[in-house]
Amino acid sequence: MNTRRAHFRNRGFTLIELLVLVALLAVVFALLLPSGPGKTTSRSARCLMHLKQIDVAFMQFAADHRDKYPMQVPRENGGAQDLLPGGHVYPQFQTIAKYLQESNLCKLVICPADVSRQTAAGLKTLADTNLSYFLNADAQLTNTLVCTILAGDRDLTINAAAPSAGLSTYTNGASVDWARLLHHAGGVLAFADGHTEFVSTGAVYSAFARQPLATSRLLIP
Repeated sequence: MNTRRAHFRNRGFTLIELLVLVALLAVVFALLLPSGPGKTTSRSARCLMHLKQIDVAFMQFAADHRDKYPMQVPRENGGAQDLLPGGHVYPQFQTIAKYLQESNLCKLVICPADVSRQTAAGLKTLADTNLSYFLNADAQLTNTLVCTILAGDRDLTINAAAPSAGLSTYTNGASVDWARLLHHAGGVLAFADGHTEFVSTGAVYSAFARQPLATSRLLIP
């Protein structure tokens, strides 16, 4: 375990270099985003940027907490593991606030295409109704090619039904797809190795099926 952790921390970019790279990419994306007719594409690209920054913040948290995400760290140690039974997603996001500006976090947890959700006024008032993204409570930090999904757009369907808000269990092999409530042609996923993808409708099943976990507890806002 220590060898894997050391390998993860020493490979490639440092976290600071990664954050700088993300910021530069965000500027490039912003310059390339179309206006007017390309509104749908623009929202998808911005959603990718939102989840990328969230992904990096979760990785930073894990780097400070022995490779564990907030979902696996007790509140007394800065996480929100104790709050999982309540089924709320927002406490998990609140734990990464120190790695992002508070006002920035409240904006990042809203997908630009999610017009039914309002940005929270501040961290203390953040609630599940101010979130567009689900979290996988069982995601494990990894640097392998086969990795778990950490987060993604909330408009999932499991076995052709939208899961209720709160904790939902996904079993490997179950039918998963997008409900197309946010993005017309697919949705965005963030993975535990730090990368994000726009996954088209119909392909999200394969993304979930590749996970090494038999089951995943998904926190749906």
